[in-house]
Amino acid sequence: MNRHNADKQSSAKDFRREWAARGFLILTGVALLASGLFSDLGWLAERGIAPFDPRHPAHERYMAFFPGLLIITGVLSLILGTWRYPLFALQRLAVESPRKALGGLLLLFLVIAGWIAHGPFRNYPFCMDEYNFFYQAQIFNEGRLFLEFPEKFSIFTEQYVIFDEGRLFSKYAPGFPLLLAIGVLFGLPGWVNPLLALATLVVLYCFITTFIDRKTALPAVVLMASTPYFLGYSASYFSQPLALLLTALGFYFLRQFQLTEQTRYLILCGLAAGYAAMTRPLDAFCLMVPAGFYLLVILYRKKQLPRVVYPLAAFSLLFGIFLTYNYLLTGRISIATYPIVEGEFKVVDRQATSFIENLLGIAEFYWINAKESLPPLFGKHFLLPTAILTPLFALVGVFRWKSGWKWVLLANFALLVLLYNFHPGTGWPQYGARYYYSGYFAVVVLAVCGLRGILNRIGTSAAVYAFAAMLLLHGAFSATAIWQYEHRFEVVMDIWQDIERACPGEQTLVLLDKRSSLYRSPKLAAVRFVDLSDFHRNPFMDPSRLHLKHFRRLNPREVRENFPDHTPCIYRYDILRE
Repeated sequence: MNRHNADKQSSAKDFRREWAARGFLILTGVALLASGLFSDLGWLAERGIAPFDPRHPAHERYMAFFPGLLIITGVLSLILGTWRYPLFALQRLAVESPRKALGGLLLLFLVIAGWIAHGPFRNYPFCMDEYNFFYQAQIFNEGRLFLEFPEKFSIFTEQYVIFDEGRLFSKYAPGFPLLLAIGVLFGLPGWVNPLLALATLVVLYCFITTFIDRKTALPAVVLMASTPYFLGYSASYFSQPLALLLTALGFYFLRQFQLTEQTRYLILCGLAAGYAAMTRPLDAFCLMVPAGFYLLVILYRKKQLPRVVYPLAAFSLLFGIFLTYNYLLTGRISIATYPIVEGEFKVVDRQATSFIENLLGIAEFYWINAKESLPPLFGKHFLLPTAILTPLFALVGVFRWKSGWKWVLLANFALLVLLYNFHPGTGWPQYGARYYYSGYFAVVVLAVCGLRGILNRIGTSAAVYAFAAMLLLHGAFSATAIWQYEHRFEVVMDIWQDIERACPGEQTLVLLDKRSSLYRSPKLAAVRFVDLSDFHRNPFMDPSRLHLKHFRRLNPREVRENFPDHTPCIYRYDILRE
């Protein structure tokens, strides 16, 4: 009888929790609908989001998008809150057929990422970093390591391009351009990163199933795939998605060795770290330190320390190829393909006179950078791109997860933040979200472990609604982020088309001039972060048309004297002066 009463009380408690969650979804839907239909969204302007101020040049564009987004999100909230069937049908599919559910999720993600890459992002490398990966991939696709470039044209070399004794090549490591070259070969470069992201989701699923059941691994896939952070980079030409995949593979192979003790996983772990070094060396370091230390702990406990030679040998093989590549380009064996400026890694302008003084200088540097970079790190550069909740749940996971793996994963992300944000060698805090993108695998795993405990506590039915609410938040953030970048890239493409109109094909030299105040343009007002370097191309993209960066000015007379075969064309961003 007592057991029957306990079950009855538990069922009643679950029922109340479910209806509380449903009520929250319904109220959220009503609030969103009311905001979208009746509010002027001026309260957002009061919170510092300037475009919602009617006086802002981009106000009309923002008001044409956000009310509609609020209405759509509100309608979805009402549907999910009042109609029980869709959510619980999906939940039942995830429990009864997790492989089918995973396949459906992966297919849906690939369609969305491919559409973003070829739709809003226009299948084009807009950022200078992306340019360089794509151009080096084109060079590799021709079976070459570099381009021969005449000395007299050296003034046309672009940012992030190395000109060394008549050789022209990207400064970046070759790992990602090698894979991108396969996409170039088949005419599908825009699908390389979506496919790498797809593989990352599979590895995430497999990794989590070694700790928790499959029905918990599926929400992890959804959690990662739905954030603007992951969707945006998965549709780009950046190398970060490959670094994320290699980090995930490194941890997955280490976990498999821990479970099976098979040597092949040690070799595969070393290969993942080695190719990560060929892709983003600093990210590889942030993988190798925690993973390597944990591997030594595992081998020590198993009394198998000599087996550490397997991952070291595999890593050394690929790292040796990387150093050889750099030697063939520059004649130097170094991690970077570009010369390190003398004194770059000094903490202060003058040489430290003692070890203690140097340590104090480093501590001062870190303290100054911490004050400058931590607020944006835990704001617009990480919390917003990840839709706020994921890193918060990751903190819960750090405290609740009992496995030693939480320290390995936490160390991976913490090292990325530490080295990129406060590295004395950079001379400035690099707190852009992309710098610690390869640590997002660790964050999601920790978040799932934290989220699992919370959802188990509130009961299955309420957990389904809570997870649905989180997905709606992710969807709203993702739609906003993709929309904003779509406008940015639209502006860039408008400028390129205007350049083609102003400087037709027979005029082979374009001088980009920046003497006017372009940032007052209404067109640029909606995309405040547009960098004018986005509008420049490397000269070897189209050898018949040479483009000069704005800060390397030559007047028309100097052009005619030095390049008599070239007709100068001066372009001053006329399209931005409405």
